[in-house]
Amino acid sequence: MQNRTPRNADRALAKRLAPTRGSGRMHARGFSYVEMLVALSILAMVATIAVIAYSSILSHRPASIQSEEVIIAGNALLSFYALNTDRISVARAPSYSAAAQAESMREQLYEDVNSAVAVFCLGRIGVNQVRMTNITVPSSFDGRTITNPMTFRALLPNLPNYTATTSNAVRARNSTLFIIQPSASISQLAVRAIYETDMIATITPPGVYATVRRYVGSTLTSYYHVFYPSIGGAIATNTFSPLAMFYPRDLSVGRPKPFTLLWWPDPASPRLPAISSGSDSRDGFTNMAGQSSFFFVIPTFPAL
Repeated sequence: MQNRTPRNADRALAKRLAPTRGSGRMHARGFSYVEMLVALSILAMVATIAVIAYSSILSHRPASIQSEEVIIAGNALLSFYALNTDRISVARAPSYSAAAQAESMREQLYEDVNSAVAVFCLGRIGVNQVRMTNITVPSSFDGRTITNPMTFRALLPNLPNYTATTSNAVRARNSTLFIIQPSASISQLAVRAIYETDMIATITPPGVYATVRRYVGSTLTSYYHVFYPSIGGAIATNTFSPLAMFYPRDLSVGRPKPFTLLWWPDPASPRLPAISSGSDSRDGFTNMAGQSSFFFVIPTFPAL
């Protein structure tokens, strides 16, 4: 037997266990310091991004999952939705599901205006009980005399429901937008659709219930609603004003065609605007800036 020293035996065993070139076996080795540093840096970056994303989701999660059962006085819900109750479940603002419904109504409004011959917005004193598809007018009626919302108001069978004002700003809590379409009758105006906006202080919990609805005659075709809760125990008041502003024809300022500015409450906004401190109706426009993405410029006579 060949005599080997312990050192020579260790070398022989190491040589026998070492993989031969081309054998397909990989050399085993550990990570270098630089590789470990890079790996730990990447892991730290991923963890930081995950924490930031999770925090963002928690702080900006859609509030549409939060809903309230609100109580509204009177017969408002009966008029709005044919519901014989004073309670309704509604998403709290901000609500992105309600905002999606509002976007759908925006597209419907554009379609209605494109088919209209006239559009008039009136402030309303209370809830509406009369919704018509036709407005009767005298056979000698000349449509060219209806040049503004107040002259249109005189034609309505329920005109006391609508505010009579010399101001062109609709500062009532509620409003109705009439979409008038072409009519084959000389004694009737055809109503394509009616859009109603109502802002109502709730009994409990304290806040403002905002609803926008579209009707064809007495039939509710679409709507959205949202609840703005009172903040810090403040008294629930409606500060979403004006709902609309009419601009008549005025050639002296280069305005050959009349139009209306219209605002709908924005479900994606967390609160209503601040109270306007000015006496001029135009001062309220400052409060509306940035308050709602549902802002419209509507020609009074779209076909012209």
